[in-house]
Amino acid sequence: MFEHLKRALATLLVAGGASAGAIYFARSMEGSELKAYPDPGMGWELPTICVGHTRGVRRGDTATPEQCDAYLKADLEEAAKPLANCIRRPLARDEFEALVDFNFNTGAACRSAPVAAINAGKSCDEIADAFYIKAPIQELCLVRDPDSKKCLKRAPNIYAGKPITDSKGRVLLAPGDPIRQYTTGSLKPLKGLIIRRFAEGEKYRSACKAADAEERKKP
Repeated sequence: MFEHLKRALATLLVAGGASAGAIYFARSMEGSELKAYPDPGMGWELPTICVGHTRGVRRGDTATPEQCDAYLKADLEEAAKPLANCIRRPLARDEFEALVDFNFNTGAACRSAPVAAINAGKSCDEIADAFYIKAPIQELCLVRDPDSKKCLKRAPNIYAGKPITDSKGRVLLAPGDPIRQYTTGSLKPLKGLIIRRFAEGEKYRSACKAADAEERKKP
């Protein structure tokens, strides 16, 4: 494991908790609820509480702010651990935090396009775009065979709704665009997930370019 990656993981796990940056980012994306609520994508099939915490949660559960803090730290630590084994190049702290949030929310970081791009030595922009811009869904499967898991009925992966924008008015998904991976719930694009994937990519891009600039200053 690279020393830079060791330091990034240590930062997230220090004192038994996640880094302040990772905690702040997750809270800014999720918000926090002290009473169990239905997952935006899966509804009450996935009861959720606090900052996206789902393990062991039941409908009607409540939590204190202190419990929410503990859940989030534990969840981010859990999301950080596998990344240390599947990423094969050094990362700055903020780059790592973007990937931790991605894994915390999707559970797919080690088999995802961003990690593949990192390990392939792609540029900062190519890696950042892999979080969202260059991650179209190949197909939307409406019905799967319960035994073989093969797709029996497919739907187009092209978005046909109203433009989805962020707080700055940037259009993140326009009619005719391909629907992106890890942005859907019940086969529909969710604005919160689209904004989150874009924000993770931009966090990675900024940190990566800053690290590159520092590297170029070295003699």
